[in-house]
Amino acid sequence: MHALLLPIRFGDEQLGIDLRADQILFQHLKDSGCVSVGSSEENPQEIKLGGSGYSVAFDPLDGSSIIDSNFSVGTIFGVWPGSKLVGEHQTGKSQKAAGMAVYGPRTTLTLAIHNIKGAHEFLLLEDGATKTHSNNQQNNKTTNSRKG
Repeated sequence: MHALLLPIRFGDEQLGIDLRADQILFQHLKDSGCVSVGSSEENPQEIKLGGSGYSVAFDPLDGSSIIDSNFSVGTIFGVWPGSKLVGEHQTGKSQKAAGMAVYGPRTTLTLAIHNIKGAHEFLLLEDGATKTHSNNQQNNKTTNSRKG
């Protein structure tokens, strides 16, 4: 598989898969109804999404330039309150959530959420269940998240 190369942004080659991941994430953020603006590595300006409550910045597919070699890639995101990503009130301390998803031999999602102690990892298991781990608990928990 050879990746389609598109114009360069931020010194990285922009691949077709980057743009598709970007479209998918923006659509889901818009459909959620709780995201006012979003911005990504592919679209670095604030894009109004019609919701209210939060602003989200993300890299839709970090590491996409190595996807042909079957290495892990991922999504990185941050969530802030309000309808602006830029400004004196949008600091790391005001961030409401941050996370990363890693897609590869293991599919994981790691989240840190304001007012919830610790970071929390969710591992997608082969049968569709998830295994969770938190750095503030002693035990791991496996739950079946399959529907239907």
